[in-house]
Amino acid sequence: MAAPPHGLAERPSMLCNQSLRLVLLACAALSAGAETIAAQQSTAAPKTFTLGGRAQIPLTADWTQRTDIDRPPLPALASSAPNFVFTDFLVVENRSAPAVFEAGFSSNPFIGGEPGALGTRTGPRLLGDLFYLFFPPPRACLARGNAAVAQARNKQQEELLRLPPEERQTAKQPPVVIRQTCDFAPAPLDFFASRLSQVTVFRSTDSGTRVQGEFRDFYRPPMEQVDLAGKTYFVFEASAETQLELATVQRFGLADDRQGATVHFFWAIGARAPFPFVLDPLRKDLEILHVTYACLDLGGDCRTRFLTLLGEIRYDP
Repeated sequence: MAAPPHGLAERPSMLCNQSLRLVLLACAALSAGAETIAAQQSTAAPKTFTLGGRAQIPLTADWTQRTDIDRPPLPALASSAPNFVFTDFLVVENRSAPAVFEAGFSSNPFIGGEPGALGTRTGPRLLGDLFYLFFPPPRACLARGNAAVAQARNKQQEELLRLPPEERQTAKQPPVVIRQTCDFAPAPLDFFASRLSQVTVFRSTDSGTRVQGEFRDFYRPPMEQVDLAGKTYFVFEASAETQLELATVQRFGLADDRQGATVHFFWAIGARAPFPFVLDPLRKDLEILHVTYACLDLGGDCRTRFLTLLGEIRYDP
């Protein structure tokens, strides 16, 4: 029997190999498409976080709760912080956005006041409230600052003891002031804390050490009252006046398209309407709800996202 022409015997094998490659490529494409759809569904899927068993906060699956967070303020800030006593506190982060959402129940120091008293927090005081309660400096930075203050005080005391006894009684010791530049981790909560204040100032006083932030420049519009689902919220906003530089984007591992974005902070103080400015015997133990949201804004949609999240919170005070 005559042999087939040269190359003819290899054709079935070549066709089989090509067909196999096409099948494998098609399977890979289907698998990649399925993974993409699954990822999109996972991101879009609702995920409910709870606050003290009293509030439900629906977010998407790309939000993660921080479990290493204590109720504010941190002990090192307690003597400097505003007079809210928190009973429950929740912090969740979205690393891809990035964004931070915080919620907590606290005592109500506004009884006997009025909306105007709340409005006074809009100025420089607002940045301090955010600093002390919601976006504090890292614990390690606070520890280093307090240690530096203690060391400086000890040095002052040693110098005082070197003076003649008659001079010690009239010697005046100047207050110790320490400016501590903080190191921040590449996590959303640390990122936004660094955008608020990168330097923490420790100042000795007769009553202890006063801790303050050195705040960046922010635009702070007037407080706004928002009524949602039978609740009254007083909303505060602080918008950074500078855009993110590439070095900051790279330092915190953010996506390159975040360059040029601005940092926004929102803080809402709410309760069941009417807001409890007047002491009510039937509601004497009523706590107020705090909701904060920090985000990067490229197209003016941060406020819309915050109000949407605020309206989706469900709780019965």
